[in-house]
Amino acid sequence: MGAAVLVASCGGEQSTEPVLTTTTTTTDEVVATAVGNWTYDHSSTAVKWTGFKLESKAGVSGEFDSVIVNNFTTGANAAEAMTGVTFEIFTQSINSKDSLRDWKLATILFGGMETDVITGEIKSIDEAAGSAIIEVILGGASMDVPMTYEMGTDNVVRLSGSIILPTWSESAKTGFDALAEACKEKHEGVTWEDVELNVYTKLVKGE
Repeated sequence: MGAAVLVASCGGEQSTEPVLTTTTTTTDEVVATAVGNWTYDHSSTAVKWTGFKLESKAGVSGEFDSVIVNNFTTGANAAEAMTGVTFEIFTQSINSKDSLRDWKLATILFGGMETDVITGEIKSIDEAAGSAIIEVILGGASMDVPMTYEMGTDNVVRLSGSIILPTWSESAKTGFDALAEACKEKHEGVTWEDVELNVYTKLVKGE
């Protein structure tokens, strides 16, 4: 589980450009259980993003279909079990339910920043403060992204935060600028730099 990044992109117009296809790769569905311990169910994990376009800041949302999670350790404390988890997010699995938009994001944005895989680690979680720090490696640079942390009564963990994509690295700026230019007409000249991030996963409590 980890943070992912993306920006709003144009879509919906007719095109003969190739359609992006993806293959989902996952870890084991449920990490082996231990009595009284929290365990991780990979099938519940979703890495979602919202970017923005137009002067009105209209949202464009989607997720990544291919994510690998490792190093979850069962334990009596959910936050401690999640700390140290590493992740790989495959950018070619981008899914906004618009095949042309997905192709542009994969090819222009992530292609421009030469990033096939986003990697990182959950470095810390403070349950009392409702916060977390997620290291994200993207576009040749690593940053610690502060996020809010919440675990509901349904045992679903929610991590939320945001980034300013062009400030991430020179290659991230290159990809962002190329995407903004490609979508300039459809976005009426406005592609917003901030991106909202949301990650969801359900933990299971052993009996």
